[in-house]
Amino acid sequence: MSVGTPNFVGERLKEAREARGLTGVALADLVGVKRASISLYELGKASPQFEVMLNLARVLNVPRAFFIRPLTQPDTDILFYRSMSAATKSDRIKARRKYTWLKQMTSYLRGYVRFPQINIPQLDVPPEIIAIDTNVITLAASQTRKFWGLGDGPISDVTLLLENNGVVASKVTLNTMHMDGFSSWDESSRTPYVILGDDKGSAVRSRFDAAHELGHLILHRTLLPQSISNPINNKVIEFQANEFASAFLLPEETFAEDLYFVSLDSLKALKSKWLVSISAMLRRAAALDMTTEKQTKGLWVNLTRRGWKTKEPLDDQLVPEYPRLLRRAFELIKNKGVQEPEQIISDLCLSSSDISELACVEANFFVTRAHSRDLILEDFNHRDLNSTEEYLISGEVPQSLN
Repeated sequence: MSVGTPNFVGERLKEAREARGLTGVALADLVGVKRASISLYELGKASPQFEVMLNLARVLNVPRAFFIRPLTQPDTDILFYRSMSAATKSDRIKARRKYTWLKQMTSYLRGYVRFPQINIPQLDVPPEIIAIDTNVITLAASQTRKFWGLGDGPISDVTLLLENNGVVASKVTLNTMHMDGFSSWDESSRTPYVILGDDKGSAVRSRFDAAHELGHLILHRTLLPQSISNPINNKVIEFQANEFASAFLLPEETFAEDLYFVSLDSLKALKSKWLVSISAMLRRAAALDMTTEKQTKGLWVNLTRRGWKTKEPLDDQLVPEYPRLLRRAFELIKNKGVQEPEQIISDLCLSSSDISELACVEANFFVTRAHSRDLILEDFNHRDLNSTEEYLISGEVPQSLN
């Protein structure tokens, strides 16, 4: 190996490059080195000179120490991607890198904070994809509501509901139109993760994405990797998760009672109550045979004419949901002086912007302030998320409004 940066780990460079969605060629151009050099660095056949390493850290927005940090166990968890069939290989790799960083961050926080206990129902779902039909999905959605005591009305905050039941959630900018989010069960800790895209700017669609990912966590937990990799199965799995989200957010009896006559205006009137898009409600109404095939087609044509296919009424008024658990955990250890911001960054070996994004905290969160050193270990199971002052501000708990 040529003389360069001591202890440089080439796989770390590949990790950072993929997390930014860059090819080796693009990175070489940005750093100002030969294109073959990036490949040699990543393969461990050469080590960058100090100045080159500084440029790599700058371009990839990672601390210099990132490149000499020992490797962890390879991540083999199955990831379910929203719109998986359309997502490129680069999109999926980038998403997996963010997922790995989120798991590392969660593990770090668990050293100081007790997270909510995992409380996801384990239902009797067939292990074969083809056997998960509409009846199975509808029953699973109903059983999940019953398990969590939600009743049959609208759910006020889907993201908070997931967090209160042990899901680690994040919301990040995915920079792709082909992916709205992804989810997984961490095999090592048996922890469910949901990562939502923050690109679309629609509160109701983000809620549907969250319910969609919950569908994956419940319906597809036991699927084998080879089942997921099959393109035909991918489409079926995505359809099943969509059906679950629809049945979970819009229970048949109560939704049908509200929608005595199906029209775009009646659906628009229900949007602020059910917090579901007009398009999703229209699909649900059609699935429940509340409209004929001819009526459904006419409604879709009218919806397109009104321009609601891309932007619906109330989209700019309804407030999007954001995860709170990780933010509150970082606030706790920072405000109690358990760890200073620069120490958190050093421990995680990530940029402050990456940590802030994954934890859904403000950009200046890691600005240093003086704190007292009183150590208080918060237990979110004993003082759960929806009973704190912060969550009482909204006046809602993540349960049925009925």
